[in-house]
Amino acid sequence: MPHILVEKSLPGVLVLEWNLQMNMLMIVVAGVTALVAVFFLTALFKPLAVLLKLALYAVTGVILLAISNFILGFLDMHLAVNFFTILIAGVLQVPGIIMLLIISQWFI
Repeated sequence: MPHILVEKSLPGVLVLEWNLQMNMLMIVVAGVTALVAVFFLTALFKPLAVLLKLALYAVTGVILLAISNFILGFLDMHLAVNFFTILIAGVLQVPGIIMLLIISQWFI
């Protein structure tokens, strides 16, 4: 049904009368739109959360490698600083540093 403009008691004032079916349709459309928006925003922010966690691991790895290289410098040893060692040190933390040290001494 089309919307009907009806003049009410005050002259010159038009009031839009909505019927119940149009209100329910608008509520359903707004609800579906909100659900779709929440779905897409969730799908957008999940990869960003993974990237943020990866960046946090990388920062932790750089700090751990810098500390370990400072300490190992007194023993004339060092660990390489590259993408893989940073991620290993960041994700595994101290056991990762020990593993990198063992691997670097064993194979090099």
